[in-house]
Amino acid sequence: MNELVKYSENNVRKLLGIRSRYHLYSLPASLRSEVDSYFAPLIAATHKEPEKVQERPEYEKLYDAKVEEISLGRAENIEKEAWKTTALLTDNEDFTEEETVTEKTETKDDGGMGDISRRVIASLLGKSGEKLELIANECHCLPDALADNVNEMLFDVFGDSVIENDGHFFIGFYRSEAEKWLEGSEG
Repeated sequence: MNELVKYSENNVRKLLGIRSRYHLYSLPASLRSEVDSYFAPLIAATHKEPEKVQERPEYEKLYDAKVEEISLGRAENIEKEAWKTTALLTDNEDFTEEETVTEKTETKDDGGMGDISRRVIASLLGKSGEKLELIANECHCLPDALADNVNEMLFDVFGDSVIENDGHFFIGFYRSEAEKWLEGSEG
């Protein structure tokens, strides 16, 4: 009788979706089939067919990201279009300039040393009263981006990174070199 109760408990567990606990080998097959026939309709009623995976609706495929190669030229065009849109949305004339930070800091007619770059270097050296933040605001960029750009340009001259971005100052030895170079480029 004890094994019959344990076998029934296993069927109740099966009905609830819990793993069987008891292993019974001495219960006669006739009693097993009687207990199984009692629980079979209950188990069948609770046993659900796995839901079929539905195909994605066609409109959801429109949200998938396109796989395209990265193009710097295309990125510049997107930036220019974004500035145009910003100008339209804000009615602010300052945003109509389509120049990027690189275009503002470098000009081809004076050896790559633009007026903005000279102002940034003079500001970092303490030669002018201008603050880097104001110059960056004028260029519609962050001070870090402006300093990075000037640093890249000076890398070509000195062959090393000369501006420390943490505090926006010239690194030791390069300070005097930058002063000499700035005086030579202004003349």
